[in-house]
Amino acid sequence: RMPGTGQLSRINALTLEAACATGLVAVEDVVEEIQLGRFDLGLVMGLDMLSRRFDGEVQAVLTSPENNKTMAELADKKARELGMTRDELDEYAYQSYQLANLHKDNHTSRMVSIYLPGANDPTLTYDEGSARALSLAAIKKLSPLPGCEIVTAAHACKYGDAAACVALASAAMITFPVVLK
Repeated sequence: RMPGTGQLSRINALTLEAACATGLVAVEDVVEEIQLGRFDLGLVMGLDMLSRRFDGEVQAVLTSPENNKTMAELADKKARELGMTRDELDEYAYQSYQLANLHKDNHTSRMVSIYLPGANDPTLTYDEGSARALSLAAIKKLSPLPGCEIVTAAHACKYGDAAACVALASAAMITFPVVLK
């Protein structure tokens, strides 16, 4: 802390990129640092704006560097391992599209606007890649994606925007009653 100000003089920061697991990896890293006693407080923040990416970039981000499988292929394999059927995936996708479209115009209550340094106007105020209206019949007509047996393009949002922030603290930092654990 800076003497007499209550402000921090230095903040340790790290940028991570682990595709879809980035947020989880960041939370795990902060939890580990707190458990090891290196930090008392950690802030995990993230922003993802796939709707502004080119298809080639999206494909690269959604491909595992470990086995060169796409996220769709990995989801397809996991869904089949869990005994999920194509009909279940179609129904879930349809319900998801309905919910997304229900809240599409009410984005201000669900998302904090994102401002970049030097910008007067927000860079992101809503999910620019929200789902279009698809009927269950249209979803059922789709063919599986390449390398997949049951997963189609309707089962995942290709272009999603998201932002999140989580504060984690050691027990020593918590001076108020914890409501949720």
